[in-house]
Amino acid sequence: MIPIPELLAPAGSVEALEAAVKNGADAVYFGLDRFSARSAAKNLTLEQLPAAIRFLHEHSARGYLALNTLLRNDELPAALDLAREAAVTGIDAIIVQDPGLIRELQRQLPEIPLHGSTQMTLARSSDMDLALDLGLERIVLPRELSGREIAGLAAMARQKGLETEVFIHGALCICFSGQCLMSSLIGGRSGNRGACAQPCRLDYQLGRESGALYSPKDQALLLHLPELVQSGVHSLKIEGRMRSPAYVGQAVGTYRLALDRYVQLLDEGLTARAIIDRWPSEIATLQERLLQAFNRDGSFTTDYWRGHTYQNLMVHGLPGSHGVPAGTISRIEAGKGQLWLQSIHPLPLAAGDILSVRRPQPPAAEQAIASAPIGSCQSSPDGLLIKGFHPDVLRNLQRGDLVYRMSDHRAEQQALQADSRKTAIRMMLTAQSLDAAVISGPFAGFSATVPYSPDPAVQPLQPERAEQQLKKTGGTAFRVAEITHADPIHLTISQLNQLRREALAQLGDQLAQTARRKISVTEQSPARTQPPKPTSAPATATDSEKSTRWPEISAFFHQLPEHETEIACGADVYILPLLALDDARIVSAAAAIHAKEPNARIVVHWPPLVTGQQATVLPELLTAAAQWPIEGVCTAWPAYWDPNQENRLWIADTTANLFNTSALIQAADRGATTLCPSLELNIDQLTEVLSDFSAHPKTHALTIERPLYGRLRLMSTAYCPIGKNKEQCRRCVRSSQPDDGQPEWLTDRKGARFLVLPHPRTCQADLLGSDLLAVPDEFTTLQTILGPAQSWRSRLYFMDETPSERRALIESARQLLSVSPAAGKKASADFLALAQQIANRLDTRLTTGHYQRGVI
Repeated sequence: MIPIPELLAPAGSVEALEAAVKNGADAVYFGLDRFSARSAAKNLTLEQLPAAIRFLHEHSARGYLALNTLLRNDELPAALDLAREAAVTGIDAIIVQDPGLIRELQRQLPEIPLHGSTQMTLARSSDMDLALDLGLERIVLPRELSGREIAGLAAMARQKGLETEVFIHGALCICFSGQCLMSSLIGGRSGNRGACAQPCRLDYQLGRESGALYSPKDQALLLHLPELVQSGVHSLKIEGRMRSPAYVGQAVGTYRLALDRYVQLLDEGLTARAIIDRWPSEIATLQERLLQAFNRDGSFTTDYWRGHTYQNLMVHGLPGSHGVPAGTISRIEAGKGQLWLQSIHPLPLAAGDILSVRRPQPPAAEQAIASAPIGSCQSSPDGLLIKGFHPDVLRNLQRGDLVYRMSDHRAEQQALQADSRKTAIRMMLTAQSLDAAVISGPFAGFSATVPYSPDPAVQPLQPERAEQQLKKTGGTAFRVAEITHADPIHLTISQLNQLRREALAQLGDQLAQTARRKISVTEQSPARTQPPKPTSAPATATDSEKSTRWPEISAFFHQLPEHETEIACGADVYILPLLALDDARIVSAAAAIHAKEPNARIVVHWPPLVTGQQATVLPELLTAAAQWPIEGVCTAWPAYWDPNQENRLWIADTTANLFNTSALIQAADRGATTLCPSLELNIDQLTEVLSDFSAHPKTHALTIERPLYGRLRLMSTAYCPIGKNKEQCRRCVRSSQPDDGQPEWLTDRKGARFLVLPHPRTCQADLLGSDLLAVPDEFTTLQTILGPAQSWRSRLYFMDETPSERRALIESARQLLSVSPAAGKKASADFLALAQQIANRLDTRLTTGHYQRGVI
């Protein structure tokens, strides 16, 4: 029998943590006040951590610490100190994203279990091999996967000895997790570092359509809980560290009831198929509870679970909390502070519920007019009489306005006052001691013993009376499930109560010490994380090699030109989109490039996440690519590709999120031949990362690649806003060539235009930046830092430049990279002038990206 998965709950505060456990969570994940992907949450403090872990373990629940942001070099020591403190306290696992932090945790704190965050975008069999190689025990699967994909990956993971975790409820990001630069490039707030400003949820214009075009609804997989359980995933995760304790309690309690009902149906002898068939009727009322707790646009989505067509994915009305319909206003007496509501039966309203009044504004979304808690309500012939709105507010309302209940006060209080999770224990009273032992859950076997000396002069207790007293665990975390006792029991009631209290307190102390690691509190992190020193002197380039190792140039094509003869533009390396290629096109493109540039190398790049139609198309392409005339791949981490093949290149792309020196080493040690540090590093941070990396023994054999020019990719999405993933949609197709989609402009409220690049081959899309990156000054600085011994390459992104512009940019870049630092100022000015001409033609601006400002 497949075990029931763990129910994993969010906690943005101690109060939310307690609400989660008391409503039935098996485990809780939370951040501290630093290095958490929800930096705006209240989060826990280091001082609160010991008590929180004790509370969790006493209730037979586990605690996972989220250290799941990208870290600068100077932040790694502090993150390691936090991890060490958490390990001493007894944390059960750490959730991580940064490959550099993973490396340091494995080196310095190898006994801490690590869970790979969904920000790592791990969703293939080869990704699981990478996870195991990195030392991860669990991976959090991307939210965009279908039910079939989840089941397949869970089965693979079990065979490899790896756990899987799946988000089942809560907010969705429209971009593949860990791959979004939209917030950071627009406002300097990095989603990869927990500070996302969610610009995707704002209104945009695309063609004739406007609204929250990139704002998805919340996901709820309650309806598919039986399939999830049967898939064999290890953990079911609820999103919501930014939500209130009342919300957390309601969401957790609802899924706990559903899981318990599933187990009950199994115990009644129903087959898995029979449970699935009757499940919708089993959970109808539970779905309503979840909607009331929080929803966007009046419903949840399960579109990712179902697969390719996303017809109920996006928000079309108000972008925030929607509530549930309560009725319409039938009468108003503003002077008396009263309104009458024609309510929707059987929705019960009560004092304390918060109501929102909205006015229909077709064809636009409803307009929110007023909001207030109910002071009192009572039935009347004219409807439900509501008091609570201020008279001045009531004067702005009118008959026919729509009323929504935004919160159910009674349900929130029940969630906050719940105490349904207790640790089952056995009590054994002998003639000399009282023993208490945990008999179920993750900490079964822990026990405590309190000795005593019986007094024969004391009248013995009746067994029934003794059992009654021993079961009085009160407000503790324990529930007495079994009792055995000696006979006779020479104790007073007071003495027995004291024994019980001491045994439970001692058992709590035992559970508080259930850390799987024994780490010295005095052990300190190094002041600065340095690469390991080689056992022998690293190989260095000869003077002859130094004199010839000029910086290279790569041409990265977001989309191929219409004619293959237009690709060649003077670059050393051409990075072509895999989705745009097939056997015939790559042969003709390679021939056209090599006819003009025989020494040019060709690599292909593919999307950071394989899901949807990509899951069918991409493996076929990669199988074919093994025979193509190409030299390597450009991707986050290698998949379906052996980087150890002779003369094969693996460009560890910017999507790998290499944010610190240790992350660069992590990629280098796994076969990367080219390293692309994160685009979110500013020049000073990049200088530090590369300077520290120079001590690595493989440095001289590796190439550092940095963007110099072009439109940066802000997002990659499974959803295409152009065709909305409708079946047989061909709206964006512009030619018979594979993946030649017609881009369209997305305009924000300030008039900035972003380019939506669709992929008709897979019905997915990329969002490219509104401005053109141009950072020639960075490369003048890099020349001074790296020197001739370090191989490095500048990248130019091409999308809507003409063939002559591409050639001119490459020539100008070549001049910039080949002159002395003293002459660099003029070369930089020339490059900027050319880039500005192109920007003027495209009606856009130039940007330095994060070159100067970096991110928070």
